[in-house]
Order: sequence, then structure tokens, then C-alpha cells
Amino acid sequence: MTAFGEEYARGLAAHNSGDIPARMGLYGVPLEPGMTALEVGCGYGRCVEGLRARGLDAIGADINAWLIEHLDKPYLQWGDVRDLDFADNAFDLVVCTDVLEHVAEYETAIDELVRVSRRLVYVEVTTTESRNMHLDPTHCVFLDRAGWQAALAARAEVVGHAGGFRFLLRKRGT
Repeated sequence: MTAFGEEYARGLAAHNSGDIPARMGLYGVPLEPGMTALEVGCGYGRCVEGLRARGLDAIGADINAWLIEHLDKPYLQWGDVRDLDFADNAFDLVVCTDVLEHVAEYETAIDELVRVSRRLVYVEVTTTESRNMHLDPTHCVFLDRAGWQAALAARAEVVGHAGGFRFLLRKRGT
């Protein structure tokens, strides 16, 4: 996995993936006040802030220690998607956007997202069908839509998808 530090964080500041919570609502992800939520790969925490503004008890985790330290936001902390420091079933909703395609051990990462979720996991990934797939040198997983869906479905029930790269998962048995 690439080391993410100050240079990567400054590039991330220019990247705006839009209002992820609003997009999640359009795709039927329940965003109910009082729900607990974790965003993994939170970057600057924009999605976490959007979830908090909607009344969710949301926190974020990101592998970029430099970014977390310099943001000094108490609801953001360091975390590695491959080994999350949270209890099993800790969150009603786990959100992970534009992260898994950067993680060679993506299956381990998916297992971790499902493990810490009590109920739902929302994932957005870049697929090989995306014209941007090969523009980011930190991408190391090159799966098409069907490949991502199969990897996710092996670990949780896929209850919704949109655009071929957005997936809503429900933890089995919930």
C-alpha cells in the first residue's frame, strides 16, 4: 500500500466527490438520526460531517496520519481498513468510498468493513469500466463491476447497487 502523507493529503483537498450522504439517500441508504456510522478512508472528513449534520453519531478513520493530526477534528482518527481498531458490530452503517481499489488486500478490507458493521455497509469503488481507473497511480486493484460485486457478495448480502460502482450491503443475519 502506498504511503499517504502530506503530498497526498494536499491533492485530496482538491478532490471533491460531492455530497456522499445525499447520494447515499438517493440510493435508499437509511440515514436516521441517532444511527452510529463509521467512514473508513474519510480523508478530510466531509462525508463524516455530512452524516453528523443529518443527526448520525458518525466518526471517521483514515490511514493518513499526517492528515488526521493536522485536521485536529476529534471525530476523525487514524485507522487502517485492513485492521480496524473497533469492536465487532460497532456501527449501524459503515461507509467506504474510493478506498478498496487502493488496497491490494481488498478482500481483507471488505471483511473488516463487514465485521465492524452491525447492519449496513455502503461502498463506492472505481471499476475497470471507469475512464479514470488508470489515471491514479495508487490504484492497485483492477476489477470490473461484476468482479467487485462478486467480491462483496462473498462477504455480505448485496441489497442494492447503482451506476455499477456503488453498492449497499447488508450484513448476513441482520
